[in-house]
Amino acid sequence: MNKTMIIEYWKSMPVTANHFNSLLWLVKAASKDELRVNIYRTIYVEQGICYCTDGHRMHVYSQNTECLPADFSIADGNYLIKSVTKKNIVLVEKDPDDLFPDVNRLLSYIPDRTLNGQFYGDFSSFTFDIFSKLKTLVNIDYLRDAFMPDENVSFERPAGREDRAALLFGNDARLAMIMPLRQ
Repeated sequence: MNKTMIIEYWKSMPVTANHFNSLLWLVKAASKDELRVNIYRTIYVEQGICYCTDGHRMHVYSQNTECLPADFSIADGNYLIKSVTKKNIVLVEKDPDDLFPDVNRLLSYIPDRTLNGQFYGDFSSFTFDIFSKLKTLVNIDYLRDAFMPDENVSFERPAGREDRAALLFGNDARLAMIMPLRQ
């Protein structure tokens, strides 16, 4: 029998509230395509780092396992996202045969990050900076899903990949990668 995990929002505990909000952000990148069994509504966790992708974008969230109560931290493995509400997230352990894409291959694409970013209070200034400085066109809905209001965010493209490289942005706890639109 597969293990079920319920992660609840606890406003009174800032560490767990931040963890819950980070998971809400993470699952926005989960695939909704039932034909892609290995990534359909899936959170993959390796070494305490959570990954979600739909093949066009990926969200990565590094759990702060030192501060989180044991019941809130998600153990390494593959999890099906059963339900997501403003109050809780229900995960069910998936069959180990449903292999998630090789995240190490994807992460090798990400440059060493310097986190000298800035705070973006609103989405419009964030998108303006991305489109004017990086000149990368991405799906605006994916960008909206990945937006991290009131957090220190840096963004860049991998060195030597100025043409059609993925857009990367994030901070020390969250990272978003969005593939560019085809031209």
